Amino acid sequence: MTEPAIVNITKPINLKITKEVNGSWFADLDIEKDDYIAPDCYVGEPE
Repeated sequence: MTEPAIVNITKPINLKITKEVNGSWFADLDIEKDDYIAPDCYVGEPE
């Protein structure tokens, strides 16, 4: 069995990605030190 690469997250990580695929979307993720992921995802209609 392979050991996990990340054993502990000592401070929160914030990841924001924007990308367009037949319109636009982005993911706003906050990864907290207790391994809780709080996602906010939005999908926009093409203009």
